[in-house]
This record gives sequence, C-alpha cells and structure tokens, in this order.
Amino acid sequence: MLKRYLGSSLLPYLITLGLGTVLASVGTSYYLWKSNTALSEKIVSLNTELSSCKARVTNLREDAQSDATVTDPKLFDVPDHWMFEAPGNGLW
Repeated sequence: MLKRYLGSSLLPYLITLGLGTVLASVGTSYYLWKSNTALSEKIVSLNTELSSCKARVTNLREDAQSDATVTDPKLFDVPDHWMFEAPGNGLW
C-alpha cells in the first residue's frame, strides 16, 4: 500500500524536481562557461597591455642609457629650429 501511495502521488513531484535540477544544472553550466570565456578574453587583453607597458619601459631605459653616454652636449650640432619656433610658423 505504501509503494502504491508513493508511486502514484509523489511521481509528478519527483519528475518536476528532477527536471528542475537538470535545468538548474544546465543554466549554471552555461553561466560558468560564459564567465570563463569573458575571463579568458580579459586575460588576453591584460597580457597585451602588460606587453605594451613592458615595451615602453624598455624604450625609456634604453633612452636613459643613451642619454647617459652624452658627456658634453656642446659637441652635438643642434639646429635652432629644433629648440625655437620659427617666426610666422605658430601663434606669433
């Protein structure tokens, strides 16, 4: 009698619970998959940005090293138009 009672009255609830569990699992899996994809793209973006920063720091260090090799700036011929704006070419 108990088997007949459980089988007939609880079966719809058990089926609903099972389907709900499957749907919740699928939804959670999809959400985690999308989150993982977004995080993977963010990692690629941050690695690219980090590489760019590394290149800039390397350029600054190389520039500082090349500037350190200049012992006497008077030895270099620097045209005036590099230092001063020519009349009529700007706001003057």
